[in-house]
Amino acid sequence: MICELKKGNLKAAIDPEDGMNVLSLQFCLEECVHVDENKRKARFKTYGIPILFPTPNRTRNEQYSFDGVRYPATMHGNLKHLAFSVIECTESSIVGAREYDGSDPLFPFKATITVTISLEDDTLSHCVRIENNDLNRFGYGLALHPFFVKQPGSTMMCNVESQMVTTEDKLPTGECRAVEGTELDFNVERSTSELAFDTVFICRKSLECRYSTPSYVLDISASEAYDHVVLYTTKEAPFICFEPQTCSTDLFNMAAKGFEKEAHLLTLDPGESSEHRVDFRFRRRS
Repeated sequence: MICELKKGNLKAAIDPEDGMNVLSLQFCLEECVHVDENKRKARFKTYGIPILFPTPNRTRNEQYSFDGVRYPATMHGNLKHLAFSVIECTESSIVGAREYDGSDPLFPFKATITVTISLEDDTLSHCVRIENNDLNRFGYGLALHPFFVKQPGSTMMCNVESQMVTTEDKLPTGECRAVEGTELDFNVERSTSELAFDTVFICRKSLECRYSTPSYVLDISASEAYDHVVLYTTKEAPFICFEPQTCSTDLFNMAAKGFEKEAHLLTLDPGESSEHRVDFRFRRRS
C-alpha cells in the first residue's frame, strides 16, 4: 500500500513495503524525485529515496569482520527493500517500523528500525531511529540515496572538505585529499550540466548541500552523524544524487585497518538507541 502525504506545497508517496522508500516528491506540483521503473526498479536497483543500512555502498569481497565475527555484506545493505509495518499514518506524516529478529545473515542482530517521514513548512523531514535489542553490540552505517531530477540550468554546492581516494573498483584506499581549489571543490556554486562523479567526500561538519534549479531551491541539512556525502551523476543521467551518509564506503574493513575517523563506524551497545535526521527544505525561486 502506497501512503500519500500532503502539506502545503509538498506531496510525497511512500512505500512501506519497499523499505519506506520515497517514490515521489512534488514541490508546487513539480516532480523532484526521479524514478525510472523500467531501468532501475525493474532491475532491483536503488531509486526514489531509499535507506541504506547497515553497509552503504560497497564492501570489499562482500564480507567484513566485527568484534571478531565474519559477516556477509551486500551493496547498500538489505534494508532498502524490506517491508515495514505502518505504526501511524496521517495526512502529512508516516511512521513505520522494521524488526530484525537476529536471523538475517546480513544483519544477525535483534534491532528495531523506526522511520518517521513528515512534511512541514515546505520541508520533508526524514528521521531514522535505531534500537539495539540484542545481547551484543553491533556496528552500522546509514545513508539516504535521493535521486533528484536533474534540470538544465541547475547548480549545486556542498560543504565538502576532502575526497576519499578510491581504487578502480571504487573502494577507498584510506587516503583523503583536500578539495579546496580543485575541480572537486563544491563549496562554490557549480553548474550540474557537465558534472560526472561517483565520489565519497568527508564534510566540514554535518552535511549541508544546496541544489538550485530554475524553479526551486533545495537545501539539504543533516544531524551530526551524517558527516560524509556521496555525490553521484553522469553527464547523460536524468538524475543527480546528494547522498547523506554517516560513513565511508567499506566502512567496517576501513575501520579494521585503522582508518577509524575516515570510516566513521557507528556502534550501539545493548539497550542503546540512536536517531539520525535529514531535512529536505524547498523554496521557490524569487
